[in-house]
Amino acid sequence: MGAAMVFNANLTKKEHAARCTSALERLFNDPSAEIRKTAGNAIWCLESTQLQDHVPLARTFLNSEAFSANADDLIHALKETTAPVPELILETCEATLDTFERNRVGQIAYQAGEAISLVLRAYADTDEPAVKNRALDLVERALRLDVYDANKVLTEYDRW
Repeated sequence: MGAAMVFNANLTKKEHAARCTSALERLFNDPSAEIRKTAGNAIWCLESTQLQDHVPLARTFLNSEAFSANADDLIHALKETTAPVPELILETCEATLDTFERNRVGQIAYQAGEAISLVLRAYADTDEPAVKNRALDLVERALRLDVYDANKVLTEYDRW
């Protein structure tokens, strides 16, 4: 636990980033849920454009044991970032909807709604037709799955 906290605290320091990244990637799959959560907090704490510097780490988190119980760490970082990361947003939403589809109760239900609002941001932030189409497919999937707040998010987006 102590090591996870140290790696978490030093992730954004350039001289320690590679070592911290490597350690956190392993800790995302630790047998202890507590350690996975602490390691995931490193993603939560990324600010401004820092997420752009740590996209490979975020993808490792997305594909780890830590993600399904701690999706909010990455969703929060995506909401807070000012960096253009539309692909990571779409990947995160896909994984969130996959988790939601397997287990529709608890925190993941709320997080799926949050992820959809991010997808709309990714849609608005790109001119690439493939990314726009993928975003629309995710919105359609969320509506089919009856994701909490998906209709509300679309209504608010339509007002822009």
